[in-house]
Amino acid sequence: MKKYKETIPKEILFEIARESIKAFLTTKSIPDTSKYYKSYPKLKEKKGSFVTLYIDEQLKGCIGRLEGERSLADDISVNAIDAAFYDNRFPPLAEEEFIRLKIEISLLTKPEKFIYQTEEELFKKIFENKYGVILKMGINKSTYLPQVWESYSNPQTFMRELAFKGGFPDGVWNNKECEVFTYTAEVFSEN
Repeated sequence: MKKYKETIPKEILFEIARESIKAFLTTKSIPDTSKYYKSYPKLKEKKGSFVTLYIDEQLKGCIGRLEGERSLADDISVNAIDAAFYDNRFPPLAEEEFIRLKIEISLLTKPEKFIYQTEEELFKKIFENKYGVILKMGINKSTYLPQVWESYSNPQTFMRELAFKGGFPDGVWNNKECEVFTYTAEVFSEN
């Protein structure tokens, strides 16, 4: 019996994302990702992922799922298409932009509720660990991936911007009804 590799080569993840964007750009179709399952069975697992797109080192789109609702291969495919064409912060990807596209894929651990007693404890621990953070209150939520820490030098600004992104008031994390979740990510970037 032939053994398969326990890990998925990052080139396969990029191939799924890039082929999905190209297929949607040219035919408005979503490709079947099941062809990868035989060689890489781990792509069948349900896992949260984000696909972030850049053109000339400028953000072009970022869409993902915090928890696995579909196979990893399908999640990357759909997130890549959504980031390229449906991130409402940016115009849809144009055909001439495709060649300049750089892809970053984040594979997430399952978010865990973060328990803290004080704001200082929250700030200290998320900053030390550079967690991805989710703010959730009612049906509203907002998240920053762990790599967003590269843009912030302190947890106060990180959390204020995360709250603003979700339409929450500053200091929402001090509200008893607000829940904070954290997660980590394995990040793959195209060179």
